[in-house]
Amino acid sequence: MSAAVTRRCPTGDIVGAVERITPAEALDRYLAPLDDPGGPSRQVTVGSDADLVLLDRPAVEVLGDLSADRVRGTWIGGRCHFVS
Repeated sequence: MSAAVTRRCPTGDIVGAVERITPAEALDRYLAPLDDPGGPSRQVTVGSDADLVLLDRPAVEVLGDLSADRVRGTWIGGRCHFVS
């Protein structure tokens, strides 16, 4: 999401600055189904595989400071891949 907002690559250069989007737009696209970009947000429901990111604070606070340092856990397809 940070790359979509800043358009900054690992070298520090900015690539495609005109393609920057807001943090809220990046979140909307992250939450949309892969086969329906811009579509309605995916939902975590009983019995479905879940992709989930657990943050160290509310999402509205994190949107102002996008950083992987805020991630406390990730689950992909219902399986834990990272916990700090």
